[in-house]
Amino acid sequence: EVRAADLARMVGAAGALVLNYDGAKLRFPLPPAAARFIAAVDGRRSLGEIEQHLRSEGTVVSADAFRRTLAEVYEVLNGANLLLLRHP
Repeated sequence: EVRAADLARMVGAAGALVLNYDGAKLRFPLPPAAARFIAAVDGRRSLGEIEQHLRSEGTVVSADAFRRTLAEVYEVLNGANLLLLRHP
């Protein structure tokens, strides 16, 4: 299990998710808002609450920007088995 805060720091520093897979370094570029998005994931907030949080701090400026960030982050992190969504 990876803590969101640690993952957010790593993504923020690299601008990507960097994984070591059997000695091969894999780099998955992520959008600029990805680190703040990941930091906002706490297992309790809904996607709507995460969107409100990111919009209030100016990380994303519109619902479309949030959806694009969500889609890119989800595709990479879910593919690496690091982010799962649950139905409330």
